[in-house]
Amino acid sequence: MYRKILAWLLGGDEKIKLDNIALIGMRGSGKTTLGIKLAQILDLPFFDIDRQIEKQTELTVKEIFARGEEELFRRKEKDFLNQKSSQSSLVLATGGGIVEKSSNRKLLKKNFFCIWLETDPGVLIKRLKTEKRPSLTSLPLAEEVEYLCKRRESLYCECSNIKINTSVMKVEELTDVVKYIWSKF
Repeated sequence: MYRKILAWLLGGDEKIKLDNIALIGMRGSGKTTLGIKLAQILDLPFFDIDRQIEKQTELTVKEIFARGEEELFRRKEKDFLNQKSSQSSLVLATGGGIVEKSSNRKLLKKNFFCIWLETDPGVLIKRLKTEKRPSLTSLPLAEEVEYLCKRRESLYCECSNIKINTSVMKVEELTDVVKYIWSKF
């Protein structure tokens, strides 16, 4: 009952599915790490859009972007989001740039309880340096992170139901927070 009321309140005239969780945020914000743990605790299947694209293309995300194939990546990303939007009871880790297309934001808002994993730019830079993530622009890492954070902030805000800052919390703490919020709905 509470889920139906909340879906109506959050979705306005359009109903949203609260059976699906989508984790959105910048690369390095912890979407995959939290998603895996959350799916285990909630006993739901977990899907990572980046990993699915890597399986389909037999290329890493880094290789796709290095080849200048961002449009291919975004098309595959949209296709996978469309596919998962018709399913229920799942946890989805999205790519950081998924919110840049308005059609993706509409799908996310309508079909998922979206949790924005906000992370301070300085923390993102440290994480991305150690994880050797692919560059998405020709800018140096610090400038790229600042630029993308500013460009995407309002887009993340537009489609998120809640925002959690992942800068200082451990994955276990984040999982507990999301599990608690989820239990209230």
